[in-house]
Amino acid sequence: MRTSIRPRDAQVIAVAGIVLALLLAPASVLSQSAPLDSTEVLEQMHDLQEDFERYRESRIPVEMERAGAGYCDERIGRICIWFGGEEEEGFPGEFREVGQARIELIRSLSDAFEQVSDRWIIGQWVNYLVESRNMGEAERVATECGIQETWWCSALLGYVLHVWTRYVPAEAAFREALAAMPDEEWEEWTTPRYIFSRDAEREFNSASPTERDQKWELYWRLSDPLFLFEGNDRLTDHFARWVVAKNREDSGVPLGLEWEEDMEETLIRYGRNTGYSRTHNPGRSFGGGLQDTRRMVGHHHPKSRGYLFPEAFLESPSDIPPESWITAPREARTWYAPPYAPDMRALETQVGRFRRGDQMLVVGAYRPTIPEGDAGGAVVAAWSPDGGLEGPAHTALFLIPENGERPLSVRGSDPEGVL
Repeated sequence: MRTSIRPRDAQVIAVAGIVLALLLAPASVLSQSAPLDSTEVLEQMHDLQEDFERYRESRIPVEMERAGAGYCDERIGRICIWFGGEEEEGFPGEFREVGQARIELIRSLSDAFEQVSDRWIIGQWVNYLVESRNMGEAERVATECGIQETWWCSALLGYVLHVWTRYVPAEAAFREALAAMPDEEWEEWTTPRYIFSRDAEREFNSASPTERDQKWELYWRLSDPLFLFEGNDRLTDHFARWVVAKNREDSGVPLGLEWEEDMEETLIRYGRNTGYSRTHNPGRSFGGGLQDTRRMVGHHHPKSRGYLFPEAFLESPSDIPPESWITAPREARTWYAPPYAPDMRALETQVGRFRRGDQMLVVGAYRPTIPEGDAGGAVVAAWSPDGGLEGPAHTALFLIPENGERPLSVRGSDPEGVL
């Protein structure tokens, strides 16, 4: 999926060298000049952060706009969304000077936090440490934290651990944040705003607090992409998106627009960008005078799909048909791609249920297959000589209680068989 920003009005973009010089200056300015009060430090950091984002944008090469770029699969406010498939990975790599500018910004944020223990500063500090893949330092900063809003410390730690693919401790950190955050924040983070349709959201919010809590926990339990993999990464990714959204309030953002609700909704529904590109269509300026027709484009993982449990089956989860578990790109309201298995496919299965007094015996037969070359709809067993898959198989059958009790499961290692 790609997100494109409508052309902005004509504007003067600072020369890259000047912007970079501004980014390189603050670390020494903070340490050598007379002490600043907290307001001045915050203002300076806001300016530097916005300068960096403008510089990042200016260093992205401009390419001609793709054919049919005026078409949107979905429009959210100013944001045009279309599903790019494998072309999602077609964005330029980051230039070295942008990485260096980020390092200088991180140093400035670190120096500023020594003077002012502020929530916004530490949020940006952790954000750019994660961007630079300095995960150990990001974990240290989020753990030591030291601000009054302790819930934000836990949320930042959860974000770091999630991006680091440590989903179990990430969920624990996010739950600590939920337990400590103000009521207004808690309402925002624990209601299906954006991820449900408006009708389903109203129905959810009209339930009693106890019913809402039960539905919320069941919804996320059933939205776990792969029970075989420890941790619920779809849940932690949802909370990670909220951390990014909070960090981008009152901040410069990579897509070059003022942060408003349309950008928040796009982020919560479709997730963080994997990269950025810029396009240009000179034809858009005809008849419009001097107009900047360059667009910033945000890219997402090409294998993104809809993994959230369909809201229509939340009242009776056992009624869901197999094909509704993972929805195709254009059908999905939200997107996600599990890092450990982004290309999930349907599994040929048969499930039998047999009553045994007041109990039930559940048996599942499975046979993973893959397409057989170009032979139409023909398939072969995935682990057969024709299938070509090698290595161990990990299989399991899970029974998920709707009342929140611990799941029941049986695991196996045969490439095909019965559990």
